[in-house]
Amino acid sequence: MASVSLGSVIGLAPLILSSEVGEILPESGDDWFLVVGFGLVTALIPQLIYTICSPIIGAARTAVVGSIELPTMFAVGVLAFGEVITGAQALACALVLGAIALTQSRSTRTVTTVISKEPER
Repeated sequence: MASVSLGSVIGLAPLILSSEVGEILPESGDDWFLVVGFGLVTALIPQLIYTICSPIIGAARTAVVGSIELPTMFAVGVLAFGEVITGAQALACALVLGAIALTQSRSTRTVTTVISKEPER
């Protein structure tokens, strides 16, 4: 996770260094409140929930939750911003949803379930 943050900082450094301070930093307290609120609601809290819950729900379900991001972004774009979905985007969404449906219908074996079964005699 730290490497992703470092990559973002390195990638945005030229933009920040070439900009005026007034263009980057919010001017009023209300603007700072919005920046901190957006940061907490859209970045910190979801990442903490994902990190805490991943070991609890297992790898397969964690992968499914991660895969739902693309169809969710399509839905947000259409419903919140009035965007139009292209044919390629609809196909991509259908493929992701199909893969999720196939994954959910399969019976998965994990190390825990294999170990917990008693040998038959």
